[in-house]
Amino acid sequence: MNNSIESIKIKDNGLRHQVYKIIKDKIARGELKPNQRIFESRIAEQLSISRGPVREAIRDLAKEGIVINIPRKGTFIAACSIKDIEEIYSLRAILEGLAVRRSINYLSKKDIKNLENLREEMVTASKNKNIAKMVEKDMQFHKVICYSSKHTRLIKFWSEMDYQIRTFLVTADLVFYNPEQIAQRHNKIIEAIKAKDPDIAEKCIKNHINQIGKEIIDNFKKRSIVSSSTLKK
Repeated sequence: MNNSIESIKIKDNGLRHQVYKIIKDKIARGELKPNQRIFESRIAEQLSISRGPVREAIRDLAKEGIVINIPRKGTFIAACSIKDIEEIYSLRAILEGLAVRRSINYLSKKDIKNLENLREEMVTASKNKNIAKMVEKDMQFHKVICYSSKHTRLIKFWSEMDYQIRTFLVTADLVFYNPEQIAQRHNKIIEAIKAKDPDIAEKCIKNHINQIGKEIIDNFKKRSIVSSSTLKK
């Protein structure tokens, strides 16, 4: 089952948080789509729980802007705006540019091998049209670089964007089905890291992120994926 909440056995304690996480994970994997309506009663039935924890979880998601409640219409998965993508990707480019400059001094041969393995797993997932796995491996690749920077605040800010980045990538899935392009872009970053050239590494990762941001925006415009605010009209 792809676009509803699957039947999952969940623990009695912390139901609200568990339902919140289940819905959020489904969105990040592309199983719940932007502007798709969700139903409190249906989710409760599928999870075999009362509607109370589901209602609370949806309220929490609404506070974060992940879902939107529209009077007399229902609750919908929020879609991002072009401005959201521009802001997230411009900030991401700055953060990862700094991260790769710093991480060059800390990344071990084992870490670099891990980056190479993740690149290959991305390529394989792309060839298999497995967008969820490809996005997961891509995020792991960039996480290795960011966490290796040993910059606490950078890591914090980057981690806070993680969910939105995943959602953008999964929603714009048609952009990322080019295995050769994936390999080439990430190879440039890896080679600059191996050469311990912070200027080239920063340039490569910024170019990569800025290009992805542009492709996501173009893809969203082409497919008319727009902010859920338009549903109110």
